[in-house]
Amino acid sequence: MQGVADRREFAEVMKATLAIYGKDASKAVLDLYWNALLPYDIDTVRKAFSNWLTDPDQGRFSPKPADIIRNIQNIAGKPDWLSANEAWALALPAQDEANTVVWTNEIAQAWNIAQPIMREGDKVGARMAFIAAYERLTKAAQGTGRSPEWSVSEGWDKETVKGAVEQAVTTGLLPKPKAEKYQLLLSDKGKLGNGVPTKIRHFLDELKDKIKQDQEERARGWRDESIRLQESLDSKHRESLQQAADHGLHNNQITED
Repeated sequence: MQGVADRREFAEVMKATLAIYGKDASKAVLDLYWNALLPYDIDTVRKAFSNWLTDPDQGRFSPKPADIIRNIQNIAGKPDWLSANEAWALALPAQDEANTVVWTNEIAQAWNIAQPIMREGDKVGARMAFIAAYERLTKAAQGTGRSPEWSVSEGWDKETVKGAVEQAVTTGLLPKPKAEKYQLLLSDKGKLGNGVPTKIRHFLDELKDKIKQDQEERARGWRDESIRLQESLDSKHRESLQQAADHGLHNNQITED
């Protein structure tokens, strides 16, 4: 909003809105709302106030600047904040560093608090810590009128990146223009570094084969050693039987004599 005309129209909207709730629009109050909503055009601001007044739930209370900003963001089609339970479910794949996660800074911060508790095996405690932290962080963000800003946290398994980004677009979390820009960046990375993943895959395949061979050799060694031990025991057992038999025969000869 800018100019005298916008200021005059804004003042009329504010006075009419606050009058509905039995409040007066002092100059200080008008200045506060004006400064908070200054980045937005007057038509969108007017529509946001109208949406607030006609909403059965919102309209029961006088709107704060952050409330109008949230309505403006909804008009612009920006995603709303996830609930704490939704955010928790979204963060869980981050337990495995191979996975790619699409999340907000608030989800990431809450996960950093919950992760050590999760590692200790206390999933219930981790979830409680996550929810408390997430709700505190999002409340602070909403108080400033910020909308959620989504980002992609890549895991070491690059095969998961494309799927995570596409799913985030499908569910409406990641704006399509941002996703397309990110996917283009991934494509460029792939063109520049196709040889590196191939070398790594070959190395891993060779390592797996080597481990398998070592395991098979150890297993054969154990089997051979087991066979040798059994043969040794059998031999000693036969010797013992033979000695016992010879000893018995010798005793019989003495008795006969």
